[in-house]
Amino acid sequence: DKTENIQDDHSGSDDYYDDRPLVSDLLDQKSDEIEYVRNCIQSNELYLANKAHYDDIWILRFVLSHKSKKSAAEAALKTILFRDEEKLNERGDIRHSVGYVGGTSPIFPAGKLLRSCCEEGAIMNALPDVNRGLITYIVLPKFDMNRAAEKMDETQIRDFTIWVSEAAFQIVDGITRETGRLTKQAKFIDLQGMKLKMFNRTYLKRESGVSKELEDFYPQLLGSMCLFNSPTWIHIIWNFMRPILPRRTAEKVDFLPSNPKNVAKSVLKQVSEENLPEIFGGKNSEWPPPTAGSRFSK
Repeated sequence: DKTENIQDDHSGSDDYYDDRPLVSDLLDQKSDEIEYVRNCIQSNELYLANKAHYDDIWILRFVLSHKSKKSAAEAALKTILFRDEEKLNERGDIRHSVGYVGGTSPIFPAGKLLRSCCEEGAIMNALPDVNRGLITYIVLPKFDMNRAAEKMDETQIRDFTIWVSEAAFQIVDGITRETGRLTKQAKFIDLQGMKLKMFNRTYLKRESGVSKELEDFYPQLLGSMCLFNSPTWIHIIWNFMRPILPRRTAEKVDFLPSNPKNVAKSVLKQVSEENLPEIFGGKNSEWPPPTAGSRFSK
């Protein structure tokens, strides 16, 4: 199970800032913990019925996300049960569904309500560097959070989040196996023009509650969340958000300086400057970018 579907360890990006660890190294370093988790779940009927989905690379993400091998095993077992309840393995390959939320591009069914709260180009999922991670670009002023609070309850936000997380996980897992490097998703959020009244606490609480419920089911999916062009009053929102966000998510939030002379290293770890859109300080003038889903069109 250890090396199945992994390509040459030296494949993937040659970018100077790309510091993704080699999966082969991680599998060796965490072999004892992986074996422990596998032994804990291998007698489960749902594991046995879907064994191909739950190999060592899948287990590795749980080991990396938890401080103890016992908690990693508990999370892996809970995830197997969750995936059965939500029929996720039966959905098959849904990578092609990852596109724009807002505008006229095709979207996954669970995103229809959220789409009605977005202007063109509000939320875009892209693979600017084909051998690196999924980037979700969010132009927050184009997302009507107040309208979303009126139209979407927690169940609907949960349905949307499960669908988009499943598709994103499939993408980064595939790249991980193709390149031999542990690959994750990054979120780049542009706050330029955002006003305090555009934030809605009810929606933020619902979304954070869903994130806390689901975070163990998609381990090592989110690598970073970079906030661009933050207003001077952002601490007001952050003081409200930090306690209700999942701890792992809060630790990955990076407030970037406004109008920097150079692109931050934390950004270049996720995407090359050549392919980073100009709106986020890069050199790529193409906007909106091609959707990530277009690379997997059926």
